[in-house]
Amino acid sequence: MHGIISRKNSRILTLILIAAISISCNFIEFRWLTSDLDAPKKQPTEEQVKIIVVTATVSEPVITDTVAPALPTKIISPSKTPNKVTKIPTRTWTSAPVIQQATRTVNPPTVTVNADGITVTAATGNLFIRRGPGLTYSITSGLSRGVTTRAVGRNEKNDWLAIEIPYSNGAVGWISMGTGYAELSANIQSLPLYRYDEAKPAYIKNCTLHDMTTRPGQWNLPAKTTQKVNPGEYAILDMSTGQSKVMDMVLKEGNTGIIKVDGDGISHSCP
Repeated sequence: MHGIISRKNSRILTLILIAAISISCNFIEFRWLTSDLDAPKKQPTEEQVKIIVVTATVSEPVITDTVAPALPTKIISPSKTPNKVTKIPTRTWTSAPVIQQATRTVNPPTVTVNADGITVTAATGNLFIRRGPGLTYSITSGLSRGVTTRAVGRNEKNDWLAIEIPYSNGAVGWISMGTGYAELSANIQSLPLYRYDEAKPAYIKNCTLHDMTTRPGQWNLPAKTTQKVNPGEYAILDMSTGQSKVMDMVLKEGNTGIIKVDGDGISHSCP
């Protein structure tokens, strides 16, 4: 009986010991936790703050205008060994000769025709023959339609032709090539340049108090004026009386035609 009680007591003591140890451990752990909570937090020193700030700050790249130094250029010396040129054999055609075209334009030679064989014909109309190459020269004759005569020369502009006047024993006059009435048997440039004198001016002097005009030509002749005109044959008309005809006039180079009577038949003196 005593032994049983002793075993029960030993068990109880063991349980009490284990409980006491457990309680003491929990008390120690609770004190440790409460001591950490109750203990004042340490503030970081100024040096620690600086260290923390410096390490936490992200530095931004600094952009400057400084140009990076150029890298030295490496000069590559040419190889001393020349490149080998492979010659391709050229095939020669011997079956046909090679014809080379000329690159320079060659004008055909001008064929000069004997002036004795060049003729001109008034094929489609009558032509005036003048003393020189121009309307400022006097009319000396005419070339009737269908008549052919010999051409003897030309002027510098190739627009007037020197011809033999028919039935005049070799006298020379000029016809215009701009009318379209003349047909030449050869190129006009085949003819030589022909000499001619300068034209002498012609005038019409209106001594009346009426304005006058001419037909053909339509030269206006104001009252009491002198007008330079081309030589030719004109009808003088009085514009103040409905262009009534006053007179006919044949005017040559170097001459002055004078109008003294108007369309009303009144005569006027000329100074």
